[in-house]
Amino acid sequence: MHDRKKVFELLRTNPEMNVKDIAKKLGFSVSKVYKIKQSSKSKKKRNLLFSNFYLYNLRHFIVLLKMKSSFDVENELFTKDTFNDEKLKEMGLSIDFSFITFGPSDIVIGVSSKDISEVKMFCNSLKCDFHHSLMDLDIIELVKPFTLPSDHDSLRYKV
Repeated sequence: MHDRKKVFELLRTNPEMNVKDIAKKLGFSVSKVYKIKQSSKSKKKRNLLFSNFYLYNLRHFIVLLKMKSSFDVENELFTKDTFNDEKLKEMGLSIDFSFITFGPSDIVIGVSSKDISEVKMFCNSLKCDFHHSLMDLDIIELVKPFTLPSDHDSLRYKV
């Protein structure tokens, strides 16, 4: 498992790297690297998710916001300049998705960036824009994708 992690960490930094170069850089045999890469391609869906996850050498984060009241979420979320495309480009990040939720967090925002410092800068701007209505803010880094077992549909209803 440790060798597998090394291969995928190297692919994360350079997704276009070929098997031969990976093997040379890590001191593995070409067949070993090939088998590791092939094992991740066993399911087409997983391979698509994996390649999208590591596309452009970006890291992926989830920003969780807890507001003081649900009224604040509806009223302020879309009136601020926080999500302006130009402002986001200047910070070096992109918004992948955003949701208003019920539960421990009121807003969930998926962010892609090359470095966590850019995400922290974005979070600081959120703190400034929502300073009077923001209760809490957390950042979670997504490490790697995975797929559920083939019978995941049956697992969904066992909860």
